[in-house]
Amino acid sequence: DLSDVLRESFQRFSSSFQLANCDKDMDLFMSRVAKPVIHVLRLFCGNRARQRRQIGKLLPDWSILQQDSTVLDRRMLHEMSKAGIPSAISGMANSTSGLPCRHPCFSWIFDQTVNLLAHHVMLGFELDLFSPRELIPTFWYLEYLLNCGLQNHSIARKTVDSKFQRKVDLLVQQKQREIGAEPSATGSGTNRRGGGRKGKKKNKKPAPKPPATAELLMVEAKKDICRSIYKTMQALVKIGVLDFPELPFGSEEMRFRHRFAEFLKVPQPIPLTYKNYLAHNDPRKYTAQTLLHIASKGFENAKILIGVATKRCVLLPPELLRAKKLLKVAIANAVLVLMIHKTQQKPPPNNPSEKTNPRLQGYNISFDFSVHPVFPVMKLTKMKAKASDAKSVMDKKG
Repeated sequence: DLSDVLRESFQRFSSSFQLANCDKDMDLFMSRVAKPVIHVLRLFCGNRARQRRQIGKLLPDWSILQQDSTVLDRRMLHEMSKAGIPSAISGMANSTSGLPCRHPCFSWIFDQTVNLLAHHVMLGFELDLFSPRELIPTFWYLEYLLNCGLQNHSIARKTVDSKFQRKVDLLVQQKQREIGAEPSATGSGTNRRGGGRKGKKKNKKPAPKPPATAELLMVEAKKDICRSIYKTMQALVKIGVLDFPELPFGSEEMRFRHRFAEFLKVPQPIPLTYKNYLAHNDPRKYTAQTLLHIASKGFENAKILIGVATKRCVLLPPELLRAKKLLKVAIANAVLVLMIHKTQQKPPPNNPSEKTNPRLQGYNISFDFSVHPVFPVMKLTKMKAKASDAKSVMDKKG
């Protein structure tokens, strides 16, 4: 039954779901979740262009589910407060170790929503919908989405301390008796019929499995690559290698609103605006050398994360192939950034105050998506000489 599969998925995502699972309206909630999930499964059966169009039509359903899950989580918090069980504060994963998650239902819905939004952006790269001038805001937005997903995982997957777990188990048993349900095998370490030791062993099993851990490592690596790519592009704009002409029609803000208009259909994650983009990417904040240093550290960290995922985790052949492609992107871009950084550290031979280093004059940046469909390999290419420049060179030789 799909409802049972969904309950198991909720439980694996957050151990605190065992409290919300005892709610009287949980069966109704699961039936409401099932329909959007089926639509998402059908979505991945279509071609890539159709997937991108359909995601926008599916987002309103997930917006409604966010509201429904919030109601269930509030009921759970009320029951926890009556039983004297504290809960973790949202956004404070480090300082609330051992406390139950406050939003087990919402966190699962939020995770699925973030995955859909990130998939929407990545499909834009695969379908070649973004121009070079749109890469900086697009990778900046994609990094934001991936970071939201990682923070949500870190809060939802925290293991509950044993002193709180015993109170949680007693509350679960009480709620199950109230609704007339049989005691679940996943919840209680104090279940007398099932044996106290067996229940405790099941509670001590870690929630994340190796494939899930590998998935999180890859998401973190993608987040670092996103940040490094747009930081490198910002540095190249400062250096003078990358230049975007004025738009004859429209504006950068209009393009930004158009690209991410679908994301306004869901309240969470909070949709970003063009003002947010300008505030976080003020060109006066960092020098070109600082931006290149940040990009270099990001690519190096991505290489380490991908190496850990491929060596210590079990990956299926398609996943391993995607990881190797992503590793090639990180290595190639790290070499390019290191080369540009070393070139910029040497002062120009003629005028040290020049914005563009003469060693990089005559070069342009190109983006190669042949290795990976989403994350490009950046290359410095020699610009072709104009006809007038070639004629002047010939005159000098003559």
